[in-house]
Amino acid sequence: MKKLLVVLCMLTLAVTACGKKEEAVDTPATVDSSNNTVAPEESEDTNNSEETVNLAEYVGHYSSEEAEVNINKTGDSYSMEVAIYGLANMDEGQVSASDSGVFFNSIDPNGNPMTLSFITNDDETYTLKVEASSWGLLDTGTVFEGLIKGSAEESNSATSDLEDGTYYTSLSPQPADYAPAYATGFVLEADCIVVDASFDLMSDDGYEAISTLEKKPYTIAIDGNTKFLAGGGEGEPQYMSATEFNDYIEQCMGSGLGLNIIIKNGVAEEIGIWS
Repeated sequence: MKKLLVVLCMLTLAVTACGKKEEAVDTPATVDSSNNTVAPEESEDTNNSEETVNLAEYVGHYSSEEAEVNINKTGDSYSMEVAIYGLANMDEGQVSASDSGVFFNSIDPNGNPMTLSFITNDDETYTLKVEASSWGLLDTGTVFEGLIKGSAEESNSATSDLEDGTYYTSLSPQPADYAPAYATGFVLEADCIVVDASFDLMSDDGYEAISTLEKKPYTIAIDGNTKFLAGGGEGEPQYMSATEFNDYIEQCMGSGLGLNIIIKNGVAEEIGIWS
């Protein structure tokens, strides 16, 4: 009987020892498995961080028939100038890089914030886009495409054939007794307009013609500060972009409406159609 009890006790101890051994082996295996799962996730998060473009690669001058962009670097700082012909000229603000191009947080002509983006399409042409704007003349989402990198000297080569002053002509196919100066053509270029016309050079008060210039094509320089508008009577003048004005004057050709051009410092300050 005593031998049987001894044998049973030995069996019990053996079973207990085996159970503890299995538990000790399983616990570290679970921890190792957890650690192996976490490590790849941390590595993947690190690899997915966004990269931004190199601003230095965007330094230069860009232009199209509608807009002009200058990006400059001084030391470690970047500056940007944006001219939208006949509408706006913005040269103050913060330049930053994104994963696709350049962002420019600037101020519109009314003094309110405006955000622009500038990106490359195929390493040859660039796009300027209005990302955020409260200005009615330049809505959010407006896009100017086809800007090409080149020298500022090439883009700003236009000079005016006319001296500073106020010039008036009539959008008529031929001269009239009441309006001897007349215009038969108007072409909008990137940095100038070309008007086929005879002009009256007006006095400072704008009411008297000092002299009348012969009819021929005249080149008149424009820039981002040139204002294009139309008006008449007691109503407020309507301002528009250069391209909108170009479309409008095509409709007005032959109508007899007046075309008024104010030139200061060799550049058209204002170009207006008046009834």
